[in-house]
Order: sequence, then C-alpha cells, then structure tokens
Amino acid sequence: EIVNTNSDGTILPQYGTNMLSFKGSRGATSAIYTRQIDLSKTSESKLDFWYWHDNTASTMDYTNVKISLDGGASFQTIAIIRKNDGSNSGWTYYSLPLDNFNAPCVIVSFSAMRWTTDDYNGEQLIDRIRIYGKHDLAISEIISSDYDICNLTGRSLGVVLNATTSLNIDF
Repeated sequence: EIVNTNSDGTILPQYGTNMLSFKGSRGATSAIYTRQIDLSKTSESKLDFWYWHDNTASTMDYTNVKISLDGGASFQTIAIIRKNDGSNSGWTYYSLPLDNFNAPCVIVSFSAMRWTTDDYNGEQLIDRIRIYGKHDLAISEIISSDYDICNLTGRSLGVVLNATTSLNIDF
C-alpha cells in the first residue's frame, strides 16, 4: 500500500510525500514487483532504497529483496533485511549492486513477511526505490572533413554518440 505516514502517524517518508507500507496479519506475506527492466547494456547498475528499522519489533519480521532474470518464472534472493536488525530505529539507506544481473528481462521484488501481532510493529516501510546504472555510450558516426592524418592539431572532429542503455523504469 502507498501511504504518507505509518499506521499510528509517527513515521514520515524519507523522501517526498509517500512510501510503501507492507501490512497484514501474522504469518502474512506481501510483495511488490517492478515491470521488466532491461539491464543488459548497463554497467555498475544498482538498486537503492530506504528501509525503516525498528529495534522494538520482532526479529522475525523481514523483507526479502529478490531478482528474476527470466521474466518472473523464478527469483533469487539478493538481500534479507530484518525490521529489527539490532541497530537503532529509523531509516537506513541500502545500495545493492546489480552487476551480476545484467540481463534484458530483470524483475525486482520486495517480499515482506510479518510475524508481529500488533499493528504498528508489524508494518514494514520502504521508501525511494531507485534502479540505475552508468549509461554506456557508443560512437555511431565520425564526422570529419578531409584531414591530413599527420596534422590533426587544432582541428575539430565531430562524433555522433548513442546511448546504449535502456533504463525506462515505471513501477
């Protein structure tokens, strides 16, 4: 669910005006999936997000971050984030490398599991999910006049660059 505050109104989003809230009864699992993303031509791609930790919550409440390379037929877990990780309560920034997942049909999933029985402590919050990579460029054309290859000093040379990265991500 997209919310602008947590269930009891005490936690605001880290960025902007909304955040994701995973709620449910004890033993429930909630998940969100991205659309298919083409990371095949990216370099140093990453998944960044903010997660609300609560050191008073059950250590059994967690969120799995998963990746699919086959359009969602199967997923592999790349991170397990516990709501109570023994640190201080509050927003924590995560940056997960995706270099091993440079494929044309990537899906990212956040799957939250709840074991806590009370409303507030069982809620898991995630904010500002970003997927990005360095844009790769390719020279598609060299524009030149009749230059003497031995005398290029002070001469202009034109090139046409094309972005080879496709990162149009729409949740």
